[in-house]
Amino acid sequence: MVSEVVAGKIRLAYRSWGRFWGRFWRAAAIAAALVGGSGCARKAPGPLECERFSHRLFGIRDGRQLAVPVLRDRVNQITVRCITTPYDRELLDCVEGGLASGDVCMAAFRVRHPERVARDMPVRVR
Repeated sequence: MVSEVVAGKIRLAYRSWGRFWGRFWRAAAIAAALVGGSGCARKAPGPLECERFSHRLFGIRDGRQLAVPVLRDRVNQITVRCITTPYDRELLDCVEGGLASGDVCMAAFRVRHPERVARDMPVRVR
């Protein structure tokens, strides 16, 4: 009889201890996801951002402008280069903001990141 009471108390202690650690780890995982997820921001631009960037760089406002094969090829080249180089947010913001010409923005990017600039990258964008 005493052993049954002791065994019951031990089982109860293990259950409550297990519930405690289960709740603890669940709360820790949620806290880590909230803290880690909110601090993580993508630094390199994605494909859609690069496409918008290249359109803005060449002054394309209408899709019909891409009917010119040379222009379409240059836009595609800059888009691919934006994804693979990768360009930084400052370059995209410079072009998007329209504060400077594409040439000035690209020259500033070359100064900031000479290691990212391909040898065949043109100085002029237009």
